[in-house]
Amino acid sequence: MFLISCVKHYNLDILGLAETHLTGDKVISVEGYQWFGLNRKHIHVRAKSGSGGVGILVRNSICNEFDVTIADNDTEGILWIKLENKTNANNVLYVCVVYLPPENSTRAVNVHEFFDNLMTKVYTVPQGNPFYMCGDWNSRCSDFVDSITGIDNLPDRHVVDFQCNSYGKVFVNFLQITRTRTKSSGVGACNKTVNDFLRAAIIHSDYRLTGPNCLTAANGMWILLKTEINKHKINQYCNITVFYFHRILLYF
Repeated sequence: MFLISCVKHYNLDILGLAETHLTGDKVISVEGYQWFGLNRKHIHVRAKSGSGGVGILVRNSICNEFDVTIADNDTEGILWIKLENKTNANNVLYVCVVYLPPENSTRAVNVHEFFDNLMTKVYTVPQGNPFYMCGDWNSRCSDFVDSITGIDNLPDRHVVDFQCNSYGKVFVNFLQITRTRTKSSGVGACNKTVNDFLRAAIIHSDYRLTGPNCLTAANGMWILLKTEINKHKINQYCNITVFYFHRILLYF
């Protein structure tokens, strides 16, 4: 399985997953990790498989040091977990994984309500503690200005995707209101904490959000394309015959 191959090869601590396509109470099992998931509850009666769904894999060694619990899962496509150090209650990190269905999908949602809901959670769930977000937002925002000129003192982002869609404009508005911004993204792995402000990373429609005071750490990223899989020797763990549109982003 490609997922297990990546986890094994890169020795990941935390892995956020979008579009798990799990149904009911099914989980993703990877040796050495605990699964925290939110499966889509409403599946069409004629559907041959599940759709949507998000989840987070956390290494057992992290779970030995931190109490890991689900902090919020009351909105389909948005899952928050809380990691609280067992010996220091002030050492807390929240991790969130997001999946926003494509705008033309049969599972499309009201994008304004989605981001309003997420904005509320950004301000209420972490409660001032560091947090980290990743996921598939299906929002392409081209080179739209995603910060407030004269207020946000952030370096220019490197734009790699100049396409845009209607979700992109709403997403950029979300970034500006919450004082966040964009750079590059995909499936996320992280072993560093972040502060209570956001910085995003983008490749097409997958995003990684971190704090602006962690920009040095954010520079340690690999974006793996189809042609680069062999270079990184992931095929030694499995025979990859299908690779979806999304890239894989690893950052440290």
